[in-house]
Amino acid sequence: MRDFLTLYFAVVCGRMGLDGVSGGGGKLKKAIVAALVLVFGAFFFLAFLWLYIPLVRAAVEMDYPALAMEIAVLFSVIPCFWFGFFGIMRNVCFAGDILLLAPLPVRRICIFRSKVAFVYTCCFLSCAAVLVPALVVYSLLAGGGIYLWIRGVAVCIALPVIPLTIGALLGAPLSLLPGSGRTLSAVSKNGAKLVIPVADLCLALLCILSGDGACKVGDVLTSNWALIKTISIPPFSWAAIAISGGGMTSVITSLLLCAVVLICWVLLLWILRALFVRRVSKALSTNSDRAMN
Repeated sequence: MRDFLTLYFAVVCGRMGLDGVSGGGGKLKKAIVAALVLVFGAFFFLAFLWLYIPLVRAAVEMDYPALAMEIAVLFSVIPCFWFGFFGIMRNVCFAGDILLLAPLPVRRICIFRSKVAFVYTCCFLSCAAVLVPALVVYSLLAGGGIYLWIRGVAVCIALPVIPLTIGALLGAPLSLLPGSGRTLSAVSKNGAKLVIPVADLCLALLCILSGDGACKVGDVLTSNWALIKTISIPPFSWAAIAISGGGMTSVITSLLLCAVVLICWVLLLWILRALFVRRVSKALSTNSDRAMN
């Protein structure tokens, strides 16, 4: 356990710290990057609340407040899939630190678990950045006590496994293509830096299009609720109903979501373990060839 925690915190500090975000650099560059992160993060929360508050009010007026939670779940899945897919590419499929970590006097299963835990952490944080503000607004406007928060936190913990599994299924064949490692590694390295600015840009455009806010958002929700229901397919609709539903409906959807998450977790670990073993074997064989030459 101590080896796992040491490796995990080393990966977190290296990938998620200011050095990892700014690509090194001096104190001035780190200060500028920290300021930009704070500005972009604050704008994200303010813009999201500006759009989501009238959306929840419109859903309550329609006597279907769960529709607002379904939209929040769908929005949380998008950055979760983004971070999951490129996190798998960079930290498992084409990890550049394997040659440094493999010879260490620790079990390779600890290295594997630390990398999986780091990728899951990134997905969880991206999911929580959307769902937690949505839960705050939903609980204030649509009602809900401690049980709403318990179900919401449970869904927030379990939901990232599903987009992570989808990312692994898409990334596995791509990792086998010749010459894909350098391209995907470069995209994954710079893609994470663009998530918040791109999200802010999209939210800013939505805020501009919404005009006076509540009226426009309510009209859009009323006229397109059938389309939203069509997009919000299981298991994502189960996640929303598990949070906002009540009684046996919430229990049944929670059990269905748990079953899907368990299946996805087993499949995810199997895929990632195969990719990790392949990466270790390739890295060590390349290192042996260099030593012989």
